[in-house]
Amino acid sequence: MKLVKEINESSFSIEVPIFKQYHKLVIGKGGANIRKIREETNTQIDLPAEGDKSDNIIITGKKENVEDARERILKIQNEQANIISEEVSIPPKFYNSIIGTGGKLVKHIMDECGGVQIKFPSSDSKSDKVQIRGPQEDVDRAKQQLLELASEREQNSFTAEVRAKPQHHKYLIGKSGATIRKLRETTGCRIIFPSSSDENQELITIIGKQEGVQKAKAELEAYIKDIDNVVEDEMQVDPQYHRHFVSRRGEILQRISEECGGVSISFPRPGVPSDRVVLKGAHECIQSAKLKIQEIVEDLESMVTIDCVIPQKFHRTVMGQKGCKVQEITSRFDVQIKFPERNFQEEYSQPNEFYDGEHTTENGESNLVNGDANPVPSVKACDIIRITGKPENCEAAKEALINNIPITIQVDVPFEYHRSIIGQKGASIKELSERFDIHIEVPNSEDQLNYIKITGTSEAVESAKVAVDEKIKEIDAEKEDRALRSYELEFEVDPEFHPKIIGKRGLVINKIRQTHNVQITFPRRGDENEKVIKVVGYEDKAIAAKDEILK
Repeated sequence: MKLVKEINESSFSIEVPIFKQYHKLVIGKGGANIRKIREETNTQIDLPAEGDKSDNIIITGKKENVEDARERILKIQNEQANIISEEVSIPPKFYNSIIGTGGKLVKHIMDECGGVQIKFPSSDSKSDKVQIRGPQEDVDRAKQQLLELASEREQNSFTAEVRAKPQHHKYLIGKSGATIRKLRETTGCRIIFPSSSDENQELITIIGKQEGVQKAKAELEAYIKDIDNVVEDEMQVDPQYHRHFVSRRGEILQRISEECGGVSISFPRPGVPSDRVVLKGAHECIQSAKLKIQEIVEDLESMVTIDCVIPQKFHRTVMGQKGCKVQEITSRFDVQIKFPERNFQEEYSQPNEFYDGEHTTENGESNLVNGDANPVPSVKACDIIRITGKPENCEAAKEALINNIPITIQVDVPFEYHRSIIGQKGASIKELSERFDIHIEVPNSEDQLNYIKITGTSEAVESAKVAVDEKIKEIDAEKEDRALRSYELEFEVDPEFHPKIIGKRGLVINKIRQTHNVQITFPRRGDENEKVIKVVGYEDKAIAAKDEILK
């Protein structure tokens, strides 16, 4: 038992942080200092390995001996390295942000300032003193960085409070947070509303830079003053128009609410026979919302539905890929366009109704345009497209739909040019088709016809025709140019001079070819016309090449 007690007493161990750069002073020349401390204190002293990043020296032995060894080691460091301890005052509320996640920020400061030790008070302490220990110069640098961080946190932590009735908070926040989000963006402040567990449900806290906080406080107080005047009002809206407001998840009501200070708008539930619409909010906001609703109702009351007759076989083309063309028209003219079902084939041939869109329905009543009551030819119901909107918009949309009806025109293109119009592996014809969204039909080569057909909208077809005509002009120009480049010139030169004209490895003749952009052909020895040299190219260039050869 005595032996066990002695072993336990001799196993007391502590770690002593000593700046890495001073470990060699603790060791001493030839290990003299550390050896002396070990012998005089009867302790085991272990220093970190050379590659180890730790600053700690571990001392093991009896407690009183370990304490003695620690004091001796610290004394060496303090005497040799001018180690000091200094305190800096920092408000405890900034400790967490200065320390950083996992202590990363404060560790960065310690590493940057020569490995100084920075110690914050414990969490249960109310002290604002942060201790810095290390060489004087490093301590000063660390102190400056800590104070700068605290100052920065202080500037961004200016706080103000405003009070508002809990039932009014939703108006301050706005629909989907729109109002408060805008205030946060313009002031750069955090605006904290009380949670359900907070004791004071009226207190709203604003945190940020002083200037931004003061601006946010002033705006919030102005909002609160307006909201304190929140009232409830109502208006009448014909039930036939209710669906327009509440469809698409209430998109229109949401927009009105956001534009009118977050006013609450309640329409009767579907199936309830009532025209009463209830609005809640500031008086000015309610009046603005009522005006917007009334404007929309007036637009709806002025709407008409007209017919646009287009054969069903063209509907897919008129609509465009995935409906892109008709979507663009509905958006541009603010109308609704309804196409018939594809399998709907009923004929539409009642008397006193107008063909090709001249029959209109206005507020549920049939009307004849221009007072014309003549019967019309039979129209298939599957060909009738309904357009609903303001009268002038409907007419413009109808015209746009009709302009999307594909037409086919015949364009004169000489048969010999068909290959050029098609292009290598169809590249040219594909480019034209995609550029103008049209279809080009080239007759079979066996027929040798001098035209092509272009199908598409009238505007696209005309644009494509212009492009084809331009292509023909290019082909004509190229054809004419080829003819001009094909001028042939023959002249005689004694064969004994041919090698000199050609030059070593064709150097002389190649230079003449390049200079004048011509082809020059020499006869073979023994040919019947062995004196004749042929030059092919533009006439003036061929003559110039001949003159240069004959020099």
